[in-house]
Amino acid sequence: MNRRKSAPQNLSSSSSSCCFWREYGGGRLCACGRGMGAAAWAVNGGDPTMTRSLLDDERVDVNLHSRDGETALRVAVRRVNTIAVDMLLAHPKIEVWEDGITILHRAIFEANRSMIKLLLESKKIDVNSPVRYGITPLILAVFLGKVQIISILLDCENIEVGALNWRGNTARDFALPYHPEIARALSAREILGYKRLDYLDLAIENGLDNSEWRDGMASDEDVNLESEDKEETTRN
Repeated sequence: MNRRKSAPQNLSSSSSSCCFWREYGGGRLCACGRGMGAAAWAVNGGDPTMTRSLLDDERVDVNLHSRDGETALRVAVRRVNTIAVDMLLAHPKIEVWEDGITILHRAIFEANRSMIKLLLESKKIDVNSPVRYGITPLILAVFLGKVQIISILLDCENIEVGALNWRGNTARDFALPYHPEIARALSAREILGYKRLDYLDLAIENGLDNSEWRDGMASDEDVNLESEDKEETTRN
């Protein structure tokens, strides 16, 4: 009978890796200055073989936080390690929520479009998950003015464009004062979601076609809202 290979108890000392591990908090903590979990350490080093070995070891806590507060999945997203993200999302014990926020929200904060696309391919990621105050990924992307990310989210078939935050505001409400072209695109997408194609035809005739704002605004530099404008929107 084949026995599962366990994670290595010792690693050869080098300038880029730690030389030993110690048990910590139900997982295995890398004994380096950052106090990084074993899985996160392997992901951070970009070693897919080591990552796979550790994820297959039932003793390894894949959701262990480092001293910096990062899990292996968060490290993988931050470092745009697509192989590790795929491995981690396939793990049965992986958690996509961390400290009250989803990994999708974190990817939006970092404006990482490739990671957002990859995350949305997983059934474990809910594109409509609200965090505190009812902030959905779409509301967050609109609030931050991340045009290309908004485009990616709107391509999701089950996106809820009309989702409300705790004050009853939708993503369109945040977009309208600053980016009316985005607000029009959100309106058109919401009509599509309700399959009101007759109204969509009317909207396009009146200039609500979202192709214009995508072509005109989807540049490498996303729009940033001024902090004063953000505060005013929140008060309203």
